[in-house]
Amino acid sequence: MKHKFCIPYLILLVSCAGNGGSLPEVETVSWRGWEKSVKMSNGTVSVILNPEYGGGVTFFGFCASGPVSEDDNVLWNDDVTDGWGLEDYLRTGRGPSAGRFDVGNERKTENLHAELWAGEYSVSSAAGNSVILTSPESESLGIRLERRYCLDPSEPELTIVHTMKNVSASDVEYCFWTRTLLPSGGIFFCTADSTGAYPQGCSEMAFEPDSLVPVSVRDGRVLCRNGRFTAFPGGGQARKYGIFNTDGKTFYMNGDVLYVKEFEYVPGGLYDCNPGHGSFPMMIYFNADFIEMEPNSPMFSLSPGESVSFREVWRLYRVGG
Repeated sequence: MKHKFCIPYLILLVSCAGNGGSLPEVETVSWRGWEKSVKMSNGTVSVILNPEYGGGVTFFGFCASGPVSEDDNVLWNDDVTDGWGLEDYLRTGRGPSAGRFDVGNERKTENLHAELWAGEYSVSSAAGNSVILTSPESESLGIRLERRYCLDPSEPELTIVHTMKNVSASDVEYCFWTRTLLPSGGIFFCTADSTGAYPQGCSEMAFEPDSLVPVSVRDGRVLCRNGRFTAFPGGGQARKYGIFNTDGKTFYMNGDVLYVKEFEYVPGGLYDCNPGHGSFPMMIYFNADFIEMEPNSPMFSLSPGESVSFREVWRLYRVGG
């Protein structure tokens, strides 16, 4: 019999902080050296988007009103890249951090994704409770990306709808790959479904191309049994795991804050974000500094002019509040 996490029990232990109740405020702010950041607040949480370096999220945390503090940020930021732009990435290869977004599969895109990964996005809409960031067109990949960020009017909930459009004259095939960094020291957990290839529902990934570690788990910081995957990020050894998670719900608890990241799983889809590393809808990487939560979509084949979207939802809760 397969045992799942008791999600109703979690809900009994967590609560939303703040009062909320009004439409989110949207404003342009200076944050971590970027002058065109976009802040969204709803009286419960604040979100800061970074159109200048990859179009991702640099702040997500409880903040009732006023200026935000890095102490309230659930995301991990790389101080070295504060204020950076595309040229800095091209010079160093050091990309965005915090709530960053990519496309795969990795082998196909890693040397061609610079404009999408670290380029400047346009703010095509910033009204009501939503903001739309649009990438430049990538000639090398033949696509343009759009992200619609929608902050709930009162709850600590951010919905992100990613859209990929083929702007080339040929068919293309890619996947969405969302890569959220959070500080190590907490507890990550999700369900892991057993398959014929992966009886435990997971496998450690080697850092060499086209290879998995022969044993599913070889680190005391990771447990995978009875349909549950748990990790305690930190330590001196970097690790990466693929997880066959099909309910699309992943959790990271650090201190008294629970971060929930939900994503769409497509039954029967071809999950091939990391060729040679198995077909996993969910991956994590961790080291002494951070954990990277990496859900990905199946591969999508797009004809010229065709678009496809992928949805994820972020939530925050106070534990025991």
